[in-house]
This record gives sequence, C-alpha cells and structure tokens, in this order.
Amino acid sequence: MESSFLIDMTKCNGCRGCQVACKQWNQNQADKTKISPKFTNPVKLNAKTYTNIDFFESEKDGHLSRNFARNGCFHCKKPSCVSACPVAALFKTKEGPVIYRAERCIGCRYCMLACPFNIPKFEWESISPRIQKCTFCHERILDNKIPACAKTCPSGTIHFGDSIENNLKEARRRLSENPGRYFNHIYGERRCGSSRSDLEIHLRHPGHHRRSTGCRHRQLDYHAQEQKYARGG
Repeated sequence: MESSFLIDMTKCNGCRGCQVACKQWNQNQADKTKISPKFTNPVKLNAKTYTNIDFFESEKDGHLSRNFARNGCFHCKKPSCVSACPVAALFKTKEGPVIYRAERCIGCRYCMLACPFNIPKFEWESISPRIQKCTFCHERILDNKIPACAKTCPSGTIHFGDSIENNLKEARRRLSENPGRYFNHIYGERRCGSSRSDLEIHLRHPGHHRRSTGCRHRQLDYHAQEQKYARGG
C-alpha cells in the first residue's frame, strides 16, 4: 500500500520547520541567500533544498493577509522523470516514492526537462554532479517512520497517511464540510494525464489558486542555469 501526504495549506503558519527538518535529515548544507520582498527563502528549490514554503501577500478587508504554498516533489503515479531516464536512475518504488540511484546516472539531465514541476535539480557547482530531489524519506518509511517534514510540522499542515485513498477521502471530507475555507479543487488528484493520485495532494486557500509551472517557463529556467555555469558564473 502506498503512503501519501495530504497538504492542507490553510493550516500553514509559514514557520519553515519542514524546510529545516528536510535539510537536517538529508544532511544538506544551508544556502547563502538574500531576503526577497515576499520572504520566500530560498526563492527556488535547488540541489541543497528539496522543499520550500512560498509566501504570498494580499490585502483583505484593508489588512495584510499572507498565504503559503509548499513546493516539492509530488512523487507522481506516472512520473515523467522516470519514463524519460534512459538508464533507470530514477525509480518508482513499490512504496510510492520516486528515488534517485546515482550509480546509474549518466548525467543527461533528461529528467529535468521531463518534469512538469521543475523538481529535479543538478549539482552544477560539483566536480562529480548528481541529480537531487525529495525522496519522500524513503529510508524512514522502510524503517516504519514518517517523513521528517511531516514529523516536524507543528500545525498539522502536512498529514502523513497510510494510503492515497484514505487521504483523498479526508480531503473530500474537508472540502464538503468547509466549502468557504478552501478553493474547490484537490491539487494532485489528477495531474499529467494520470487517472490516480500523486503521493502528495494539496488543499489551498480560496484566495490562492495557483497554476502549475508551465513547460515553457521550466525549460527557460533550465537553459538559463546551463548558460550561467557554461560562462563560469
């Protein structure tokens, strides 16, 4: 049975505890960053940051209102990164998470172009670069532990469930019982042509309906990184 996340962003308080827990568990170094106008930090995912919280400001009844969105791998039911990899370096496990096997990787970076959500990241500054992404703490799941981000989340935003179906039922219950609290859509229920759910499904605030990253934007971001490091920048 595949475990999954139900991410209820209406409960998020922007503490970034999930970001810190993810870095600690994966032993990833902190990023050297600058404060951005909207307080998202780091601004984008990278080879050392597998998840981040996006901050969005708006005005409501004359007062400042903040909404949040969590970025990270959806661990799709039919992952395009896995299908694009010619050497099966990316692999969909029977438990559900999509994991990376560095010993198989040839560095083609097809997975980066294939992912519609711009998730796999390349270690551009390393002399022996690898692809980096969230693993859904696969090793913790095999040890009957929940992922580090879900264990740390103090507000209950990240709910870890023992099956996709149970989390979908819970998401539908919340939508039906609180119609004014949520945008009427379960993000991740049907994506990329899949007839079943991703491992990570989201509920969002009604004032924050955000489109997924488009393929054109994703490819421009990828090529910009390639050009930057080709110039030695």
